[in-house]
Amino acid sequence: MIVIRRDGMYACPLVLCDACGRWITGKGNVYWIEPKGVGDIAKVWFVHKPGCTGLDRVIEQHTGEHVHDEDLDTWLDHLRRNTALKDTHD
Repeated sequence: MIVIRRDGMYACPLVLCDACGRWITGKGNVYWIEPKGVGDIAKVWFVHKPGCTGLDRVIEQHTGEHVHDEDLDTWLDHLRRNTALKDTHD
């Protein structure tokens, strides 16, 4: 999950692992179930990679749906682009 944590004088956005609850500081994965129709939304899950993989199988067993995945850094780049935010490196 994406959260905000107070760090001294600052509030910092962080990504927490949905499997273990710890802050993801390195490689991660994002899992989601494809939305059914236009305009539908879907929950996303964040996990450490490697280490906390396997949550996708639990989600598939619980929902009966195929779980899609992507590297966290790629997914965050898509999120930035889909929200029309500009990177200083663009």
